[in-house]
Amino acid sequence: MQFYETKIGNQFFTQHLPHLITALQKIAVALEQHGPALHLPSQVSSDYLRDLYYGNLEPDQHVYNEAIRRYTKEIIDLQSSLHQRLAPEDLELMETLEQTLDRRSCEEAETAFEVGFQTAMQMMAAGLSIPAETPKKGEDVK
Repeated sequence: MQFYETKIGNQFFTQHLPHLITALQKIAVALEQHGPALHLPSQVSSDYLRDLYYGNLEPDQHVYNEAIRRYTKEIIDLQSSLHQRLAPEDLELMETLEQTLDRRSCEEAETAFEVGFQTAMQMMAAGLSIPAETPKKGEDVK
């Protein structure tokens, strides 16, 4: 007796196989469509990273960092002490130095933020893509 002649075989061919064929057809149609792997809910502006970095997007308004608060207090105390000790022309030079250091620090932080964010997105994209070579069972990865 052949499988299709049995009760289970008849049930498979009349009930399960049509559903399996339909599912495979849907998968084939989905694979033929060349759309993005990820749909974002809205358009992302070209200045998104800059806006996020400078706080224009405000993803979290309640960031609390005790270390930053301590450093800020220490900096204010040191600045007050310097303002009392230095002559006016030295104060002006000191303020110019502080402003230049602040601008450089901001530029470094912005660059580090962009590089870190871009690296994270590249890692996500790499995780969503198919690897160039898939090692066979028992093979070492090159």
